[in-house]
Amino acid sequence: MTRNALIEALKRLYVACLVDWDRNHADKLVTSDDSAELGWGEAYVLRAFVGAYRFTGDVYWIRRLCAHAGAVLANAKDTPDGKPFDAVYADGFLGWGTDRYSGQYDEYMVHDGHICTPIAEFAAMVFADGRLYEVFGEDATRFVRFIENHIAAKWLNVWDRRRDGDEEFAWGETVRNWGGLDFIPHNQYAAFGALLVFLDDVVRDPRYSSVMGAAAQTVYRQKAIEMGAYFKAHVESLPGTDAYAWKYHDTCGAEDTSHANLELEFAWWLHERGLVFSDSDMDRFAGTFANVMWNGDAEDPRVNASTDGKGDWTGGKTTWGWALFSRRDPALWHVLALTFLSESEAPTGSGLVAMGRLLEACTEAGASLPTRGGMQRG
Repeated sequence: MTRNALIEALKRLYVACLVDWDRNHADKLVTSDDSAELGWGEAYVLRAFVGAYRFTGDVYWIRRLCAHAGAVLANAKDTPDGKPFDAVYADGFLGWGTDRYSGQYDEYMVHDGHICTPIAEFAAMVFADGRLYEVFGEDATRFVRFIENHIAAKWLNVWDRRRDGDEEFAWGETVRNWGGLDFIPHNQYAAFGALLVFLDDVVRDPRYSSVMGAAAQTVYRQKAIEMGAYFKAHVESLPGTDAYAWKYHDTCGAEDTSHANLELEFAWWLHERGLVFSDSDMDRFAGTFANVMWNGDAEDPRVNASTDGKGDWTGGKTTWGWALFSRRDPALWHVLALTFLSESEAPTGSGLVAMGRLLEACTEAGASLPTRGGMQRG
């Protein structure tokens, strides 16, 4: 299949699957108040709506996102109804929690960041576009106010706080006992960092100052840079492979392909704004995929489930963050495109996010991608 034929086939598949998914699956979690369901389900729905708008230009997808975002934020509360929770959970900030991990309701930075990032991305698009602002400005302003006053403020309020005399982090603890970047996996603060990147976009827009009647916050960019620099300090170059290696947490083994999406999104969006990560950093992250995680077969490509290439070969479906890096390496684009085209099952929300980003990469490149001197690894 030629490159252009591959692009056209992916477009047809994406549009057909998007319409079916929107009709039959997209609304399943919108009324949930469990942050695990929202973070690992609804967050992809919101991202898919953003991607669908970017690809089609149809404001239908913006309306869908507004409806979902409004419902999700309306379900936020300070404490859960009729369920056990630690007393420090009652902190005055609205949000979501889950008892999936600790047996009682707790809040998690990764969930809050993952849920709210596409909402903040939507707001940034609206503030930057006068036509969108005329129609969706009130919704964008309302969403941003909530995220600033509850989600961002909640975590920034405990940013430097540590418990006296306690050197170990206990998993599942609530916001006031959060122990800092050293104590959580990289993907968890990366999700929050991504949210701050888009909040920073919003507050730097002149419309924000005129609507809010206040000077732009600087803390969002400061903390995003702090987290980005922390992550960058914990990646290592692999000799002879032009790739990066990093761990899920410094006390654990290699990061898995799925959780890495959150770190890669964060790094990509910082780089887009000229912050923390260089072009060569982006190429090394792409190299992790092309030189370590791909099996090297152009006809029957497989993606490893671990960033060290030592897991099983089931990593191709969960690649929404990796798909951004298809702009850096055409091998990555082809592997992911072929993975989706050869899949017998319809893509999930996260799969649609990845497909949309692959197609956006083609649009930016004029429906073509630079050659890499052959698709086989070498």
